[in-house]
Amino acid sequence: MILHLSLSSVILTCTGVRSGYSATGKHVNQHNLCHGDCVDPEGGGTVVQSTAICMIPAALQVSVGTLKATRVNCRQTGRRQRETTAVHPKQKIMMTHKLRKKAYNVQGVQDSALNASFGREVSVQQVAPGRHPATDCKPRLDTRRKSMKIATWNVRTLYQEGKIENVIKEMDIMNLNIVGLAETRWTGAAVAKVDNKVLIFSGGSTHERGVGILFDESIEKSQKSWCPVSDRIVAAKFAGKPLDMGIVQVYAPTPTAEEEEVEQFYEDLDKAMKCLKSQDIKIVMGDFNAKIGSERVENIVGPWGIGEENERGERLIEWCKENGFMISNTWYQNHPRRQWTWMSPGDRTRNKIDFILVQDRFRNAIKTSKSMPGADCDSDHVPVMCKLQVKRILCLHLYWALVS
Repeated sequence: MILHLSLSSVILTCTGVRSGYSATGKHVNQHNLCHGDCVDPEGGGTVVQSTAICMIPAALQVSVGTLKATRVNCRQTGRRQRETTAVHPKQKIMMTHKLRKKAYNVQGVQDSALNASFGREVSVQQVAPGRHPATDCKPRLDTRRKSMKIATWNVRTLYQEGKIENVIKEMDIMNLNIVGLAETRWTGAAVAKVDNKVLIFSGGSTHERGVGILFDESIEKSQKSWCPVSDRIVAAKFAGKPLDMGIVQVYAPTPTAEEEEVEQFYEDLDKAMKCLKSQDIKIVMGDFNAKIGSERVENIVGPWGIGEENERGERLIEWCKENGFMISNTWYQNHPRRQWTWMSPGDRTRNKIDFILVQDRFRNAIKTSKSMPGADCDSDHVPVMCKLQVKRILCLHLYWALVS
């Protein structure tokens, strides 16, 4: 039945009705009522060959507003009545956007309304109400707005009463953020908290060799992972802004070690580099027990070195060339007392065998690099420090270099 709205009445058009009742309630037994036919109220159910105007009973009357909002479609027999409301396409998009935005809220969300993926439903179930989803939300070290002071130091040993406290005190005096330690002589690999500092260390089964990375508790919140490669190498990764930062602390074999041990050291160093991503800021530092001389070598060794190059120095320069590193504390002119890093027994000679290696593409992020001879922890080495601050324009150049 199709209803046509009129100002005074409603024209009722019956199509294909086999039986029914007339306006007066009499039963109609006609087999077919053609279009435009209507039942004669006085004819006992006869058909009148003209369109009749019949008033709809009060029980069937509906308001004009309801008819405008609802459209009844009965063209196919058995189809369920549907009600549709006119909504602007932009309003539909806004409503859908609100529903999707609501689905990301973990406080009482019903993701089934949007047929959310299984992974999203699981993340919602795992997080308690009022908590953030379990994602990588570690605070990042902002190396773009604030410079970081990173140093390396051969302390000779930490297996001595009061030695770690002495190192922490010197670290605070020099206002260092991260310090790599060589020759710690602690066994095993673990994380230790001393005062307001955190030390991750890697050692062997005996109190020999050993390396570690010491940093503030505030930086611990930014630590993403760490990897104890051997008793000579340990690596740690920190969440940084704009880029993550990877620190590798090493303690190379002494000049009296066999050549096989030296090659094993560089193989382990390559393994440590695989723990970091290609876009990370990589810093390799420590006691390399190598002399690189005072002459400039390409973009690897600067003109501010000490002494003459030896065989171990050649091997270090070769590794830097293969991996794209430069030796930062040979590129800055400092006072002679801020050049040397190690002194022989009796202070007969002084040389530079502790280095901080930085990727060549981040050389402009190093503001300075020098030795700190004022620190004292009963060691024949002095700390070597570099100040790191990544410029924004450098990050843009790096981004386009990675995507191109």
